[in-house]
Amino acid sequence: LPNKLIAAKMNLSESTVKMHIQHIMRKCAAHNRTEAVLRWRGRLPAQGRDHEPGAGPMQET
Repeated sequence: LPNKLIAAKMNLSESTVKMHIQHIMRKCAAHNRTEAVLRWRGRLPAQGRDHEPGAGPMQET
């Protein structure tokens, strides 16, 4: 979903949504939203700064 639509549905500013999405992507070392989702679903190895490469999918918190 576009940031603008997410912001409207959640009653947030578009910049707040953008900041949170960037933080999520940085945390899981993703270059785009698709890669972030694939890592979250365990279809790509997790490579976050607190996660060892090849250690399996990141856990939901």
